[in-house]
Amino acid sequence: MIGFIYGIKNTVNGRWYVGQTTRHYTIRWSEHKQQLMMKMHHSYKLQRAFDECGPDAFEWSILEEVELDDKIPDLLTRREQSWCAKLKGIKEGYNILPPGKKYVSPEQKKKNREASWKNKPQKKSSKKPSQKKSKKISGSTASATAKKISDKWKKLDGAF
Repeated sequence: MIGFIYGIKNTVNGRWYVGQTTRHYTIRWSEHKQQLMMKMHHSYKLQRAFDECGPDAFEWSILEEVELDDKIPDLLTRREQSWCAKLKGIKEGYNILPPGKKYVSPEQKKKNREASWKNKPQKKSSKKPSQKKSKKISGSTASATAKKISDKWKKLDGAF
């Protein structure tokens, strides 16, 4: 099986978006173009540049064809990382996440969080709320404790 590392270059400023796909690259490109035209692309940086410069300012190219190997399952991601670093895709380009990380929309994050709360078993606490009980001490004990504290303060008072 073959995978592709592709790039979308802004010819106005030379900045890149780097991606990967195991499908035919023309299918992936058409998805990017459709999302950009509908103003729904996951990379807000690429979307902003596309809106400012227009579709004619972008070149689409295959950067590398990668022969996939079961022995190295993340080979495509490693190659994407390499190209992303070389073309400064994150630092100066349009990639918003490091290669291998998947974008999750805020709406999806909220749904995931709510689902995890619903599926989480509710813990039933067998503990009763703690109630602080005041210690009662006798008058002579209280008097002795007060004297000790007073003596400590007298010693410290001279130190200042």
